[in-house]
Amino acid sequence: MFRSYWLSVIAIGLALTAYAQAAPIKNASGSASRASETQTQSEAPTPAVPWASLQNDAERIAKALEAKNANDSSAEEDQRARDNLEAQQKMADAAHATVVVAILETCITLIGVLLVGWALYHTKRADDEAKRAADAARDSIAQSETFGRQELRAYVFVTAKTLDLIGETTARVKVVFRNGGATPAYSISAKFAVWTQGVNGQNKTFAPTDGSEVPPFTLGPSCEFSIWHIVDITSENLALIRGRWLGIFVGGEVTYSDAFQDKHRTTFEYYMSGPSIDDEDRSMSYYEGKNEAD
Repeated sequence: MFRSYWLSVIAIGLALTAYAQAAPIKNASGSASRASETQTQSEAPTPAVPWASLQNDAERIAKALEAKNANDSSAEEDQRARDNLEAQQKMADAAHATVVVAILETCITLIGVLLVGWALYHTKRADDEAKRAADAARDSIAQSETFGRQELRAYVFVTAKTLDLIGETTARVKVVFRNGGATPAYSISAKFAVWTQGVNGQNKTFAPTDGSEVPPFTLGPSCEFSIWHIVDITSENLALIRGRWLGIFVGGEVTYSDAFQDKHRTTFEYYMSGPSIDDEDRSMSYYEGKNEAD
C-alpha cells in the first residue's frame, strides 16, 4: 500500500506538470486569433482545469505501475517457489540417499554378524575336533603305555610239580615260583599250605594241615625259585589217597611289585589223588577255579 500511494502521487504530479505546460500554449494561440477584433472587446475567460480527467489518468498510471510491480513480485514469488521446491527436492533426494546408505550399512552389519557367527561355529567345530584328537591321542598313549607295561611287567606264577613220599608217614612237595615277565619282580611274598582233603564231594572235612610262609625275595626275568615243603601224613590217609577218597592239596597266594611299582597278586592250588602217588613221575594236577593272576 505504501508503495502504491507514492506511485499515485508521482502520477498526479506528472499529470499536473503536463497540463501546466499545455495551458499557456493554448492561451497564446487564442490571443493571436483575436488581434483583428476591437480593443473594446474584453478578453475571454480562462477555462476550468479538468481535475477528474487528471485523476483518472493518475489512477491509470498508478494501476499500470502496480500491475507491473505485481508482475515483478509474482515473478519473484514464482522464482522463490521454484527455488523452495528445488531445495525440498534436494532434501528429499538427500533423505532417500541417507535411507539407502542406512539400509546398506544394516545389510553390511548383518553380513558381518553372519560371517562372525560362521567363523565362531567352525572355530568351535575345529576346537571340538582338536579336543577329540587330543583325547584319542591320550587314549592311544595310555593304551600304548598299558600295552607296553603289560609286555614289560613281571608275571609270577606258582607250580607244585612234584610230590615225594618219604616212607609211609611223610610227604615232600616242591613249590616253584617263576617270573615269566620281561622285568624283575620285587618284594615277592608267598604264603601256602599243604593239606589232605576229600575229593569228589566226599569227606570234605580237612585233615591236619601244615602251612609255610616264604620271606620276601626278588626274581629276575625268566628266573625260578624253588622250595621243598615237608608234611606228615598218616598211613590211613595215604590209603585213602590211593583209593581216591582223599587228595593231597597245595595252595596259597603270592604278592609282588613290578618295575613300574604296580602291585600284583597270584593265587594257586594243586592236588594229587589216586594210585599215581606211587608212580615215579608224581606231577600234581592243576585244581580248576582256584588259580588266578592279575
